[in-house]
Amino acid sequence: MRKTTDLNAVKIMPLTPGVYFFYSHAGHLLYIGKSISLRNRVYAHILAAKYSSKEERLIRQTSRIEWEETAGELGALLREATLIKQYQPIYNQRLRKNRVLYGLKLRETENQYSRIELVRLNAILQHEIPLLYGLSRSKRELMQKIVDYTKQWNLCAKLTLLEKGPGPCFYFQIKRCKGACLNLENPTAYNARVTQAFRKLRVESWPYSSSIIIKEKSLTTLRVDYHKIDRWCHLLSGKNKKVLSHIETSFPHCFDFDIYKILVKYLLAPSSTIKIIPDFLGSIDNSTMPAVTL
Repeated sequence: MRKTTDLNAVKIMPLTPGVYFFYSHAGHLLYIGKSISLRNRVYAHILAAKYSSKEERLIRQTSRIEWEETAGELGALLREATLIKQYQPIYNQRLRKNRVLYGLKLRETENQYSRIELVRLNAILQHEIPLLYGLSRSKRELMQKIVDYTKQWNLCAKLTLLEKGPGPCFYFQIKRCKGACLNLENPTAYNARVTQAFRKLRVESWPYSSSIIIKEKSLTTLRVDYHKIDRWCHLLSGKNKKVLSHIETSFPHCFDFDIYKILVKYLLAPSSTIKIIPDFLGSIDNSTMPAVTL
């Protein structure tokens, strides 16, 4: 951890990835950020203070800046997300914890049709993660997707939360629904269409047979960081791969939605800066899978 107490001396900050911390005159942590270039990002805050009242307040209240370098953007993203939830800085809103999370589940009716259910998620069991669709912080956004997919795929409005009550749905009356609300459509055909419609929203299954270690190498320096990951959970990061590999991961750990989004981006479309290493020594005992922290 390095620091400067002079905002005019930001030029000593490196042009490398990492996380940075703004502290108040009283020593309170105001803001945590990340960037692929620490110096440029902090300069951007200072320049933005001329045009943004929020940035002006942040810079005016800041008396000290500290920073940690990382090998690359992935390490900075993971570190930022973890630290914001841990310390809850007042100027960080997007990644602060205890925000409501919504998701969709498919339930089979007594007539064997797939019904969409909108659920508010306070905790998720790890084995339920692949059964969820459309994780979102916005209920309105999720409902709009349901409306769009119902229209696009000729689904039944009564099976997708849009209507209640007896009789045919409105979409059946305008010949968009094929009659699932009246048991006229074959359930197998209808369910296949539901699965096809919502497939892009399905939470990704863990693509590895064990925990993994991600090796992240800087493109401009010799720095290398290692990140231990299992079932979309970020367990540990460090500079020593052997130490990480020999740490058991059967102890309780948490699934974090923001971490999940970061990891999906990097693991399903890896960049040239990272290498995936199987970690058979530290794979999880499935019998002790913990609940999810949102």
